[in-house]
Order: sequence, then C-alpha cells, then structure tokens
Amino acid sequence: MQMSKLSTMRRKIQWPMIVWMTTVHALAIVGVFYLNIVNLGLIAGLYFVTCCLGICIGYHRLLTHRSFKTHKFMRRFFATCGSLALQGGPSAWVGDHRMHHVASDTEQDPHNAKKGFWYSHIGWIFFEHRPENRGAIAKLCRDIRSDWYMRMLDMGLIQIGMQVILGAGLLYLFGWGGVFCGIFLRLIVSYHFTWFVNSLCHMWGYTTYKTKSLARNNWVVGVLTWGEGWHNNHHANESRVKAGMRWWEVDVSYYVIKVLSWFGLTWGLRV
Repeated sequence: MQMSKLSTMRRKIQWPMIVWMTTVHALAIVGVFYLNIVNLGLIAGLYFVTCCLGICIGYHRLLTHRSFKTHKFMRRFFATCGSLALQGGPSAWVGDHRMHHVASDTEQDPHNAKKGFWYSHIGWIFFEHRPENRGAIAKLCRDIRSDWYMRMLDMGLIQIGMQVILGAGLLYLFGWGGVFCGIFLRLIVSYHFTWFVNSLCHMWGYTTYKTKSLARNNWVVGVLTWGEGWHNNHHANESRVKAGMRWWEVDVSYYVIKVLSWFGLTWGLRV
C-alpha cells in the first residue's frame, strides 16, 4: 500500500516545471552580477508591464473577476502582457484562480495554504492538479477559451516564443545584461512577489472583513504586487475592482484602471 501511494505521488510530479524553475533561478543569479541603474530600471519597467498590466489588471481583475469592462483590443493587450510573465496561459491562470475562490484553503484549492508556506508559495506548481479538480477547473475557464486569441496565448510555444523575441530585443538594446536582468531576474522577482499573495497573504496580516478563507491583508505584499496584497478585502468581494479600501492601502492596479477610464479605455468599474 505504501509503495502504491509513493508511485501515485511520483506520477503527479511535474518534472519539466521543476527543471524550468531550477534553470530560471540559476540564470537569475547570473543576472545579479549585471545589476546597475539601467538594468534595475529595466526590471522595474518590465515588472510593471508584465505583472501590473498583465497579471494584476489583465489576468486577475479583468479576465478572472470581470471587475471592469474594456475594448477587445485592450483585453487582448492585457492578456499578452500577462503571458509575458510566464505564469501560464490566461485559461490556466483564470481556472486556477477561480478554483481558489470556490474552494479557498481546502483540499480543492490549488495552493491550499493549510499545507504550509512552501507548498502554497511554490510547491503546488510542481504537482499535477488533483484528478477531481481537472474537470471543474476546465469548466471555470470556458469563457476564456472561447476567444481564439486566448487559446493561442495558452500555447507554451507561443509564450516561450514571446520571451525569445523580447530577449532578442533586450540583447540588441542592452547587451547580455539586459537579457539576464530583463528576462530571468525579472521573472524570478515577478514569480515570488506573485506567489506571496498565495502564501504570505493567507498566513500573516490583518483582516478587515470576515470571510470563509484565511486571506489576510499584508501591507508589504500590497506594495510589492501593485495592490494585490489586500487579499482579505479581495476575498470579501472578489468582483470589486478596488482591492485597497482604506486611504493607506495603496492599490496601483486600481489607479491605472481608473486613469484609463478617463480616456474611455475602461468602464463599468465595479467598486
């Protein structure tokens, strides 16, 4: 019986993901030796584009929760920026996150915080979804997959190809330092800051609202993730476009969406 369980566990491990994460972390260390003012600015700029515009605004508040409306070309622009973060295609990301809200901090939660910090932070991506979750997650993202452009962005080769094109541009403009900092070091920063929402924000912080989850508001994560760290606020009303509810709860993602609304690029903000 014990050997059977171990065998099942091995089949669930995603070895390509382990190899990928190990490689990216190793190459990011090389990027540290290229750090200077220019490359720090490059990391910050690309982190804003891929994570604020792409993950926080695009994948999360627009595609997952439909907390505001926008034009089709803007929807695809945000999704493209999100794909550049290499956190998965829009369908997979949306499906996982909607499942997280449906079954937060339970066995069905893809990154169940009750399994500990390291599991909810990074460990969960090294295992396949639970068999009973796969069908449910697929149903939760059917609306995303109805768009051919989103299905294209779901393709791993497309996501890697976008990184290659970006890397070629960085190599031409900034040399190898631009590649190691703008691609690999930027990816590691965006990965861990995003994962802090799954781990730290379900373990440390304060609560403003009573919810069924362990979600907490964490000031440090709120600043690092463009407003996503106000996680208790978000779980209390997931469709609300604004996560920071108090004046000192800085929510850069909401500010960007609000500014875009002044130019008619976003509307129907659910506050």
